[in-house]
Amino acid sequence: MESNLHKESAYPPLKVIIAGGGTGGHLFPGIALAEAFQLKNPATKVLFAGTGNRMEKIALGRTLFMHRHISAGGLKGKTWRDRVRALCKVGVGFLESLNIIRQFRPDLVVGVGGYVSGPMVLSARLSRVPSVLHEQNMIPGLTNRLLAMVVKRIYVTFPQTRLRGADNKIAVTGNPIRKSMAAMAPAADADLSVSSPTEKQFTVLVFGGSQGAHTINCAVTEALTHLPKRNEMFFIHQTGEADERWVQETYLALGVRARVQAFFFNMAEQYAAADLVICRAGATTIAEVATVGKGAIFIPYPFAADDHQTKNAQGLLQSGAAEMILEKHLTGRGLAEKIDLYRKHPGRLQRMASTAASYGRPRAAEDIVEDCYRILGGTPAD
Repeated sequence: MESNLHKESAYPPLKVIIAGGGTGGHLFPGIALAEAFQLKNPATKVLFAGTGNRMEKIALGRTLFMHRHISAGGLKGKTWRDRVRALCKVGVGFLESLNIIRQFRPDLVVGVGGYVSGPMVLSARLSRVPSVLHEQNMIPGLTNRLLAMVVKRIYVTFPQTRLRGADNKIAVTGNPIRKSMAAMAPAADADLSVSSPTEKQFTVLVFGGSQGAHTINCAVTEALTHLPKRNEMFFIHQTGEADERWVQETYLALGVRARVQAFFFNMAEQYAAADLVICRAGATTIAEVATVGKGAIFIPYPFAADDHQTKNAQGLLQSGAAEMILEKHLTGRGLAEKIDLYRKHPGRLQRMASTAASYGRPRAAEDIVEDCYRILGGTPAD
């Protein structure tokens, strides 16, 4: 029998540019794809083209992947002056992208969303380099809607996603999850029982995306004052840089045990420790919650383009796999009641977690990479 290593190395090495980023919702699926490409053949070279912001530099600095940044800016929801500036950036970014493609000579360009995808994918088309897209959200972003006609394939997270004039290119794969997270996917017959209050401290994981969420931070810290058993609970709270200190001080002042950080890079460990998750409803977050099989209370970001976070969560909500609180209805007292409800009724949380796990697609990154090889005509030798 052939070894896994032999099977993986049967795929030819590639040179791949992954374009996008700016937020974790775009960057982390890109990292998952990069990992999957290198699992197929360790000699594959991956170059990330992003915004060059601090979060990208830190996250990619923890990997061995190359990283270049290009100029880009958003158009939607901007004043006309901002749009003119953004168009100038796009023009500069297009020239920068052409230069990167000329130097790196990729076999494939993968756009994972965000403004940077635009110049890079268009440069790939002009340079006759095959390109594909991944759309994380149910409602496609403006960049991907504009690029849909020039790429070979569009991988989507949700079956309901549509792109005008390009539906024949869509493949429903799910959202790529980093290998550390995919490894946590429970087996079909796994026991997803949550801890009861008598077994260990009920643990709540709180985060608002890669940059934190001030509204969620305020609601959770207010909820602490209304929780009847707060000293018998443990919180893991990702705050974002701006709120880290005062949130830490609030937990200390109330005597509540907590692990509070601006950002967790080892999110798989945080999920593993959690009984209940309180979070935004970005597509990557939803995919992670489903993959690891956790009950969650989603609080969608109300100003997301096309309200896509609310729409992202609909599938899990309709099947009872999660709960949602709209930000306009969010209060500390109400959130405390929800937390205490699930603490006292672990069976309800277990059912929610089990249903969520049925939506998990831990093979998403691998499926996308295998299809990319088919597009390029580089399938494994027999």
